[in-house]
Amino acid sequence: MRYPDMGTVCGAERGNAVRAVGWLEAGHPFPKGEVPPTFLTKLRFHIRNAYQPVTLFGVHFCGLCPDAEEKGLGGSGNLWIPTRDVVFVAPELVEHYIVAHRYKPPAAFQDALMGCPTQGSPEFMALLHKHLPHHGPLGEGTLTGDEDHFPVRDEATVAGEEERLPLSNEATMAEGWDEETPVE
Repeated sequence: MRYPDMGTVCGAERGNAVRAVGWLEAGHPFPKGEVPPTFLTKLRFHIRNAYQPVTLFGVHFCGLCPDAEEKGLGGSGNLWIPTRDVVFVAPELVEHYIVAHRYKPPAAFQDALMGCPTQGSPEFMALLHKHLPHHGPLGEGTLTGDEDHFPVRDEATVAGEEERLPLSNEATMAEGWDEETPVE
């Protein structure tokens, strides 16, 4: 699924305050370059702790890798990065696109991610609700990050993980997934 960077429509959300980032597909050019290591560490932290208001069935495989399905280079999650002005929405594959294909996200997204509160925190939810009220304010069934089934891994843990290409959602889940924990 390809949506232009900074557009107001993407595979998971749409609206005047939405800014699509990293919805890449083969045959469409995209900006390339380096990103700071601190950005990549923070991105990994947010992806691994991502607030998921929508669950989509199936996996989207990297359209830039010819053997993505065989290698499990896919994902089904998305990443919301709310700011005072807009909400950036990216597929969880954005990490793979940066590492494997040298995709360089817009500077505005990089800045927003570096200043984004912890996924699911009250501050995060207040920013998200400001632009996307259908996500619901705190207290109406949204996760706050305090629930036992929503473990938040600290940045030091994520930063210490071994460098690797992101795998499929199944492999990512296996890293911190506890099948004993109920999902509500």
